[in-house]
Amino acid sequence: MALFATITAVVAAVGAGLAVGGGIAAFSWTAAAIAFGASMVLSIAGHLLAPKPQKGGLTSYGDGDFTRQFRQPTPERTYVYGECRVSGAIAFIGSTDDNKYLHMVILLADHEINDIGEIIINDQSVPKDYLDNDGMVNAGVYAGKVRIKKHLGATNQLADSDLVSEVTDWTDNHRLQGIAYIYARLEFDRNIFTSGIPNISAYIRGKKIIDSRDSQLKYTSNLALITKDYLTDSKVGFSVLESELA
Repeated sequence: MALFATITAVVAAVGAGLAVGGGIAAFSWTAAAIAFGASMVLSIAGHLLAPKPQKGGLTSYGDGDFTRQFRQPTPERTYVYGECRVSGAIAFIGSTDDNKYLHMVILLADHEINDIGEIIINDQSVPKDYLDNDGMVNAGVYAGKVRIKKHLGATNQLADSDLVSEVTDWTDNHRLQGIAYIYARLEFDRNIFTSGIPNISAYIRGKKIIDSRDSQLKYTSNLALITKDYLTDSKVGFSVLESELA
């Protein structure tokens, strides 16, 4: 079981940010990063992206590669607009059952999102219909070896019940409210995980925003509405008043 043997302790969850109450208020976030759907006008991204995090951990963010998971004590806030493939900071990693299982929590976005669809483990696709009702992969390369639980980041989000029951360091207080993430459990198999801990990413439909045409909160890939949302956002945007956009 050498593959997962070194991953036996809990990695500090984004600094010391696992709050014991309403979510992750204690996160030590720094700058902001924006991920855009491939169908959008990508030239705008270069002007909106804040400085990228330093490299380190299991794998690095790379040069703007949002599809790579990484470990970093103070990751950037990540906003995701439109539909695109993303990964993110590893907020938790640990093993159980004498290193038989590896548990990973990967943060995808610092807000509620519309949907988490196809999962990519290294270069292998795990479509939605490959997961049973418990999140266990039941087809393809990882059948019976990987379980994926998806959390969209609602403000009333509860802690993942399976993770709580299987890992003593994760409790009902670890709700990650307002943060979209995936929890992956991998069963050791040297014939499947030949290169060690795999990279896990997901295709997601991102941030819900107010559609000024009908005042409804909804998912959209409309570039004008997305630009307005980012400019007026007071959390990581520019806090521009709507009256200044007229």
